[in-house]
Amino acid sequence: MICKAQFAMQLMNARRTFNDIKRDTIMKKLQYNHPEINKFIGQKIRKIRRYSGISQEELALYLGVIPGQLHNYEVAESYISAATLKEVIKYFDIRASFFFYGMEKYISSRMANVQVENLLCIL
Repeated sequence: MICKAQFAMQLMNARRTFNDIKRDTIMKKLQYNHPEINKFIGQKIRKIRRYSGISQEELALYLGVIPGQLHNYEVAESYISAATLKEVIKYFDIRASFFFYGMEKYISSRMANVQVENLLCIL
């Protein structure tokens, strides 16, 4: 017999929307197939953060992660989720395209347009 808390957790997990699943699938494909994209986006996060004069601690606090995790995003030791990237975009009030401009040289040309369009649709 399961308790109410376990049942509530199972119910919450079952309520994932199709868009959540689609976003997660695309991000996993990018993570495993193209780790250089993580590096590219991480460099862009660091560039805009430094240009704006924001510390890692300040941005990490806004994102709800520890500064070490933000550092991992910036140096591509871990990949940033679409939801977290969306929060970065919101924080700096910039367009999502900022993070993808110039990415073509990092991934094969036939895959670049498809994957960038998929990411922009998610955000």
